[in-house]
Amino acid sequence: MFEQLESGQLQLVPEVRARIAGDLAAVQFDEQGEPDLETVSDHLRAFARAYFLASESLGQTGNAETVAEKPESTAKSERIDELTRELFAHFERVFCAYTNSRPELFTKGQDFVTAIRALGRSWQNDRTLANRTARAGSNAMAELLKFYKKSGAYLFSATKELPGLKTVLGGTQSFTSASADAVRSMILYSDTVLVADPIYRWVEVDHEAEAFQFPRLLEDLLGILPLKPLIDAKLPIPSIVVFPSFEGTLDRKDVYTQDAQERMLMQFFGHYLNARFDDISEIFSYARRRSNETIEAILSSRLLVAPGATGAESFDTQLEIIRDNNRRFRSASYQESMNKLPPALLAVTTIMERLGPIYHMNENADALGASPLMSLPVHWHYYELLARASRDILTKNDALPRDIVDISKELTSRERCWFGNVPIDVLADLRMRGENLELRRKLGSAISELRASTTATVANNAVLVERALRQIGIEHNKELANLETRYRRTYTPMAIGGWLTIAASFLPFFPPITATAGVAALAGYLGAKAVQHMERYHLGRTLTGILAASARSR
Repeated sequence: MFEQLESGQLQLVPEVRARIAGDLAAVQFDEQGEPDLETVSDHLRAFARAYFLASESLGQTGNAETVAEKPESTAKSERIDELTRELFAHFERVFCAYTNSRPELFTKGQDFVTAIRALGRSWQNDRTLANRTARAGSNAMAELLKFYKKSGAYLFSATKELPGLKTVLGGTQSFTSASADAVRSMILYSDTVLVADPIYRWVEVDHEAEAFQFPRLLEDLLGILPLKPLIDAKLPIPSIVVFPSFEGTLDRKDVYTQDAQERMLMQFFGHYLNARFDDISEIFSYARRRSNETIEAILSSRLLVAPGATGAESFDTQLEIIRDNNRRFRSASYQESMNKLPPALLAVTTIMERLGPIYHMNENADALGASPLMSLPVHWHYYELLARASRDILTKNDALPRDIVDISKELTSRERCWFGNVPIDVLADLRMRGENLELRRKLGSAISELRASTTATVANNAVLVERALRQIGIEHNKELANLETRYRRTYTPMAIGGWLTIAASFLPFFPPITATAGVAALAGYLGAKAVQHMERYHLGRTLTGILAASARSR
């Protein structure tokens, strides 16, 4: 990256260049001209890593000018909006080409599995149709891949410069109906909801463990395409941005990512198993040698929640659910390897799989200046487990005073109402009309006050912000009730069922605060002393993780 910056190949938009200028100046070099990595800030390291991996993943290494395409700064939001609309147009073409159906008509009152089996039978019965469909789908997919190669990296890099309150969806790599509900419930509260592209992951790397990769791709397309009316609405700030997050490439090729995930797992299992691990293999060894203690710890802290389960089931029942899920969705080779594992190791492996998407959501939130958003209570459950482990480590070492932890938990402990049942096209209309702008303004003001706190004033300001949020919640629920009443007249009978629901997602307007972000908000408490006791990658999410403990299900 240094070489391409100096040669002029890598051209940055002014906002990004200004932000990293100080970090670049602080880097020291050895006698051979190599940068001393100890002097490279976390932000600069993350930027370089994301740039290189994006370039490599999209086949653009050595063509930095394409990756860092420089638009006029005043047209950045419009450019992102334009690219997102183009991306969704590709999504629609791919789905229609492979299914010979519009997305809204494909299931026709039946579930997806039934519809996809019917599609497969039609191909078997009509080879001419199958060949024609394969050609049309292949052509549409080729155009989508061209889009990724040309604009994918730009979508990622430019999204971090979007203004306003941003949330990033995580917890799973697929885009399900629950994901769509989470986006829908937050679209009036966030300026922009960021979504890691669920389609790009299927073309980025081969997912050997998945038995039905192509049907899963179609299912993700079917899940995300209903958001198209929000994409097509031309707003000053894009309401939704779908970006490739390069998770497959990071997991397989980036040593930093691999090391960070390993440290996360060692910290997590070290905390809940009350043991010290210096290598991930030691976790498996511990579970094998001390299986009864491992299972007891898993049950006592509810570490295992099998896919589709609640976590309240017995240990044996959850294992059977896991095996059944593997039989239905995983490849034969994956099933074979999992069937060889004793119960404690199978449980540990499943927990690790659950934590992987949480790690990547944290990374995306940090890189894009957004706050986390998850669609299901189980995702928040694992996020809270991670936060609890980190919080307890911090408080044990006096890095984060317990009263600040308690205040932080209280900040969002009130249930709030949300627009959870509003049709997508109505949400697009509400965004166009600027409804709920006042709420976002008040939230932004409260958060800015907390972020501007110094070490001496943060505790007092946290209390003031808690009171402000409580009052905002009271006023907000009144405004929502009035808004629902007003729009019922316009959209009846669509709104007959009521638009207000209990929050499906935690109020995620507390942006990640890092010790390297240059803000004084809670960095005084999470500064150098905390760095001695925690991995850097998780430091910036500590407060957000604490707040996530107040997640509410519908």
